[in-house]
Amino acid sequence: MLEKDSGKRADMYKDLEKKILDTSPFVIIHQQLEVAGLRKNLKGFALGPSFDTNFVGPVSKQ
Repeated sequence: MLEKDSGKRADMYKDLEKKILDTSPFVIIHQQLEVAGLRKNLKGFALGPSFDTNFVGPVSKQ
């Protein structure tokens, strides 16, 4: 998706997933989860809505 706003993009993905679940002839039984442990002094880290959108460039320790 080309939406730059991460909140809007996440909402768009949720809406798309709901539409697929409502209309698909398939049952989704597995979805990959990502977990991250962070220290309080780590700034700028965020898990993206998919595995290939986790960028570490803006991460810093303070």
